[in-house]
Amino acid sequence: MNPDGSCSHLYEIGNQDRNDVLKNYRKVMSWSMSEDMMIDVSIHNGSLTTFPSCGLCSRATVRPSVCLQCKMQLCRVSSTLTSPGNKRKRGQDCMRGHFRATGHSLAVDSATGSVWCHACQDWVYALAFEGALGRVRRLQEERLDPSVGENGHSKRVRYKNPKPTEMPFPANLGFAQIRCHCWYTYLPL
Repeated sequence: MNPDGSCSHLYEIGNQDRNDVLKNYRKVMSWSMSEDMMIDVSIHNGSLTTFPSCGLCSRATVRPSVCLQCKMQLCRVSSTLTSPGNKRKRGQDCMRGHFRATGHSLAVDSATGSVWCHACQDWVYALAFEGALGRVRRLQEERLDPSVGENGHSKRVRYKNPKPTEMPFPANLGFAQIRCHCWYTYLPL
């Protein structure tokens, strides 16, 4: 375990590969949060499908896991039933099979953003993934926000942290007469 809470397998890959893993993580999470996630062809292996399909068994899945090293979409749940058109064998787990065949170890759950390490058999809680997920969520919220203009720039004024000064606030600005007029409506009863 590393100081930031992640497993050692994230750091065993090189710096460039680690940057690619984070880039793939942001892409998968942007896709999963988008409104048109079911028809985005860039992550569906180039074909329009109703739901994304597993890269090994071609089974449609609502909640795919995506390998962060090669971006392959995989099934997470073992199959107990097979259909005639399904190439998947009874009890086959595509995600584990992919990890054994390729040596890859990191996958993201596209619905939650949680990262699974196959080598550790545990969920990875790295600060880098948490920060990337926060940025993706903020960008998606700004994209859907009606206060954002056509060019992508926010119409809102950016928050500036106030800097305290030694100058006292002018509290006594003088007396001003405040008039109050009350009008009551009387209804004849």
